[in-house]
Amino acid sequence: MKQGRYEEALKRLEGSKEYPARLGTGKPHDPDFRVQDYLMAFTYEKMGSSAQAGEAQKRIEEYSARNPRPGTETIKARVNQWYATSFQRRTNCGAQGTGNPCAGSRRRHE
Repeated sequence: MKQGRYEEALKRLEGSKEYPARLGTGKPHDPDFRVQDYLMAFTYEKMGSSAQAGEAQKRIEEYSARNPRPGTETIKARVNQWYATSFQRRTNCGAQGTGNPCAGSRRRHE
């Protein structure tokens, strides 16, 4: 996602929802994929696909309604913080005009 490869990010996020047979326990009855869905919503928004972003948000809301537990907002806040921090750093580093996006952000110890 940080590199703008949104299609690949979506494929990986979808893949992270799979439960391989080698785990032996199988897929839970109602697995919690809210983190993946938050990230998918952000990715769809970046791609300009607001309808698909809305579908991801709807899945989050539906799961949260079926499984009301404290901490739902914490998950959303943590994903939002990661997303904002990761992309803000990339934007700031890229603005330095170096070939390496964050080359100027490290100091040499001489």
